[in-house]
Amino acid sequence: MDVAESMAMEGGQRDLVIAVGMKAAVMATAHAGTPVLVAMIPEGNYRELAEQRTSTGGKRMLSAIYLDQPLGRRLDFMRAILPGKRRIGLLYSQGADIDIDGLRKELASRGVTLVDRQLGMSDRLLPVLEAVLADSDVLFGMPDRVIYGGSNIRNIMLASYRYNVPMIGISKAYVSAGALCAVFSTPEQLAAQTGDAVVAFAQGRQLASRSIQSNFRSN
Repeated sequence: MDVAESMAMEGGQRDLVIAVGMKAAVMATAHAGTPVLVAMIPEGNYRELAEQRTSTGGKRMLSAIYLDQPLGRRLDFMRAILPGKRRIGLLYSQGADIDIDGLRKELASRGVTLVDRQLGMSDRLLPVLEAVLADSDVLFGMPDRVIYGGSNIRNIMLASYRYNVPMIGISKAYVSAGALCAVFSTPEQLAAQTGDAVVAFAQGRQLASRSIQSNFRSN
C-alpha cells in the first residue's frame, strides 16, 4: 500500500502528516489536507516541493528537516581540518540545485578560491573530474546525485588518489570508501529532531516557520 492509498483509507481529521524520504514527501504534499513535516530529504528537493505547493495555491503548512548540512558548517569544518588548502574543486551536473555564485562568495570570504566545472549531458565523468582535480587542493562533494551517486563513488575516489587531492565527502558512505571526512547526520539524530518538531507542533499547533538544518556528526 502506498502513501496515497494509506491516507485515503484512513478516516478522521489528521493534525499532522509526517513524511520520511522523498517519495513519501511528494505523496504527502500532494494529498494531505493538513500540515506536513518532511524529514530526510535534501534542501533542494524541499524547495521544489514548497514551490509546487505555492504554484498550485496550496496554503497548508510545510516544514522540513534537511538531510544535507548547512554550507557554512561544511566549509568551516573543512577549513578547520585543512587550513592550508586554498583551491577548492567542485564538479556539478547541469540539473544540480547548487548556488555556484553563493558558494564562490562563501569561499572568498574565507580566503579560498573555487575551481568549478559543470558536467554536460554528453560529457564523460572522468575527464571533467580530472580537469577539476588538476587545479584543486581539495575536492568538495555536494548533494548532486548525477555526480555523487553511489555508482560513482569508486571512480571518484580512485581519481582523487591519483591526483593526491583529498575529498570532503557528503555521507558516511564516502568516508567508508576513502574520503578524508564528511559532515552528516545520523538516523538517530534525524529521528530525534523529528520527534522534537512533533512535540513542538503538539504544544503550539504550529510547525517551524522555516526548515530545520539537522544536527551533524563528522568522521
